[in-house]
Amino acid sequence: ADWDMFEQNTHAEFFDAEWMFGVKSGFDIVIANPPYIRRTSLSENDKAKYEGIYLSAKKQYDIYLLFIEMGIKSLHTNGCLCYINPIKFFNSDYGEACRKVIIRDCCIKSILDVSQLSVFENAMTYPCVLHLERKNSRNAVIMYNRPNNLSEVLCLNTSNAVLFEQSKFCSTNDCIFVIPSDNKTSAIIDIMDNTKASISSYFNVARGLANNKVDFDLELYPAIKSKNVDRYNIKGDPIYIDTDYANIFSSKMVILPRTVLYLKSTIKEKDLVLLDRIYYLTPKPNKRIPLEYVVAIVNSKITNFWFEYKYSSTKVSGNYFDLNGNQIKSIPLPIINKDYEDSIISIVEQILAKGGDKVLEQQIDLLVYHLYGLTYEEVLIIDPETPITREEYEKEGKN
Repeated sequence: ADWDMFEQNTHAEFFDAEWMFGVKSGFDIVIANPPYIRRTSLSENDKAKYEGIYLSAKKQYDIYLLFIEMGIKSLHTNGCLCYINPIKFFNSDYGEACRKVIIRDCCIKSILDVSQLSVFENAMTYPCVLHLERKNSRNAVIMYNRPNNLSEVLCLNTSNAVLFEQSKFCSTNDCIFVIPSDNKTSAIIDIMDNTKASISSYFNVARGLANNKVDFDLELYPAIKSKNVDRYNIKGDPIYIDTDYANIFSSKMVILPRTVLYLKSTIKEKDLVLLDRIYYLTPKPNKRIPLEYVVAIVNSKITNFWFEYKYSSTKVSGNYFDLNGNQIKSIPLPIINKDYEDSIISIVEQILAKGGDKVLEQQIDLLVYHLYGLTYEEVLIIDPETPITREEYEKEGKN
């Protein structure tokens, strides 16, 4: 009874649209910049309450997802929702449930991607403006626009906008929101998506040791940080630490640094401890695949092309990827062609011995293109400036 709808400096502990505003059948418009609070920052009582109410409260959710779901529920049929919220839920595992609510109940009218622009002063939130209409229609056409600067936002410049059907977001079981490209690019992505295996088929993916598991004062075990990890190379000298978990790292492993402009991986030797912000792959039982082959695939231009297509909306400031385990697990691994396997392993061993070699890496790219059965025209879509000539490419295809 003490709540005053005209007092902006107070809030209510409940929401009742009919009692507060006289709205019985839903709002015409819901507009918001919802709060961004990760589940890890919530009290146990709040977690229990939210997870008993909202379908979107799954995994390590952020409560802006719950506000999206609540906003949709608050609309009447054909009502519109317009939020500015982080874009990361488009591809994240914690955003899956919310994406499915949106696909089930709404037409996505438009997405304004301002994730790489300085929209909020002193806040790194990677936002988008999401415009939904509450009605179910997978044939709806979405307008996606990614302006180059804030001036283009202010003048409503949509000259670079992409139009596509919402059904594109329903192509995977987890309804990942991947912005489609032209037909030729999509055809290459489809070839890779139809690969029967991925990193998750052969490996578990884990992160290096958090600082609270490491004693930096005692120097017993060699260890590396993410800054040491490069393509086909471990740069610089290790530091020495103590930990109770050194045995985890007793074997050779494929490793990747977490924050990168592009995918890069290498193989670490035995008994080298990995610190936080490095991902490492451990083979699943009875699953064996040469580590050199995996590194070649991950570092190849075609895999980076695929990864950019799939996960560009998750980039953080500076155009960096902040990798997570699910993204790494999803990387396709083409079936090993015995005609190429020995060649790839031999070349990777040479590259690793040199700490990188552009000419040899070009040979890896050529072989991996052929593993996917690409034409030379498709190679040019991936790398318009490829040093591989048509004659070289087609000659390898005949061997």
